Amino acid sequence: MGGGYIQNSMFQGRNRRDWIHDPVLVEKCKNYISQLLNRVNTYNGIKYKDNPAIAMWEIINEPSAYSYDAIKTSTFYEDFKKWIGQKDLEDNFTSYAAYRMILVRDYINSMYDLIRSQGDAHPVVWSLNWHRYRNGNIDLFDAAVSSKVEAVAFCNYPGQDNVGENYGRNPKDLTEIDFAPWFAEQYREVNGYRWALTPDFMKKAKIVYEFETFFNQSSYLYPIQALFFRSLGVQDATMWTYTPAEVAPYVGGSHYLSLLCTPGKTASYMIANEIFKSTPLYNAFDTQNINEQVGSNYAISKSRDLSIFSDKDKLIYSRDITGWCPLEIHPRVKTIIGRESSSLVSYSGSGLYFITVNDMELSIVVNPNATWKSNPAFVSLFNTTLNTELDYSANSMSIKLAGWEKGGTLYKIDSKGVRKRVTKLSSLADMSLTPGRYIVVKQ
Repeated sequence: MGGGYIQNSMFQGRNRRDWIHDPVLVEKCKNYISQLLNRVNTYNGIKYKDNPAIAMWEIINEPSAYSYDAIKTSTFYEDFKKWIGQKDLEDNFTSYAAYRMILVRDYINSMYDLIRSQGDAHPVVWSLNWHRYRNGNIDLFDAAVSSKVEAVAFCNYPGQDNVGENYGRNPKDLTEIDFAPWFAEQYREVNGYRWALTPDFMKKAKIVYEFETFFNQSSYLYPIQALFFRSLGVQDATMWTYTPAEVAPYVGGSHYLSLLCTPGKTASYMIANEIFKSTPLYNAFDTQNINEQVGSNYAISKSRDLSIFSDKDKLIYSRDITGWCPLEIHPRVKTIIGRESSSLVSYSGSGLYFITVNDMELSIVVNPNATWKSNPAFVSLFNTTLNTELDYSANSMSIKLAGWEKGGTLYKIDSKGVRKRVTKLSSLADMSLTPGRYIVVKQ
């Protein structure tokens, strides 16, 4: 994407505007895409174009095209002047918008046709970038909606407007910021995200290509985003980033999500997933009660920094819900994911735990407690010193599930997956568990 990370790359020194305007680079991109589609995965022997594990193709990440002012100082200005000469049009913004719409639409269609010519049936997506991108670029939206692609994509990071461009050097912690006015405005404004609800775009599938928050470690914002996306007709929302366990204790930054080091945020992402899947497309977004809301199977509270999902099979909560839980909790759920305590689990630790219920076995996974030495928003992505301490000492857990009052035999699962008997339990109260995997076999 212009970084030139590979020496002598065809993209080296070229910005994304050139990808669309330069016919020579367009042909090189076609060659690149053809090779990619027909490349054989060396692990499973399947060509990428035939791989069912690939959901869809997005042609360019955050594509761009020259503005009217920029085109006049570029080498592609002559192409535009030739076009308006053939059409007997004036050299102005209106003429350029008409030219650019056709240029971009034809580019999209040429790439779509190329993909189909290779025998690839995956849906093809065109990105429409960030909020407000439509402002001054209506022609680019017209190009996308009139093209052959099945889906269009967009992204949002609440809070990106709150920091400067060089946010890596000027980080901010935005966890406490109230983004309710931002969501309400973006839902109402056609140059925000309201364009997704216009009649033409109702004919396209909508995709979110980056689902994340920004300098934010709250455990309620992801679920709000999920509701926002579904209200716009989004059918797929893709996680932007995840920090692997090996490096997570050392790093931070604008995008920081880790099963071990950000347990509350991680739980809220899981809740967002359940809300996304269970909320109908185009369900109206409640702009009056964004931060404090209760649905049929979810509850969101900014003031408590808390989100909950509860149905007959699952209970997920991002922190203690013994003091506030406006949802019905079913005593025979099959999955519990949470932090701290609920009416079904009492836990003295702060890490995430996972409980899976079967007829005769209870599976328990306990994560370590995580303590930040400093706010991860201000920790470099390339930090080399430990910032999150993981505590693997034991904590007390009590489980109050219907049908499990008589306890069972507790086993710990070692690193090779082998069960090792720990003790026989007369109940599931006050179990002392160090982080790891366990099985309880019913009496």
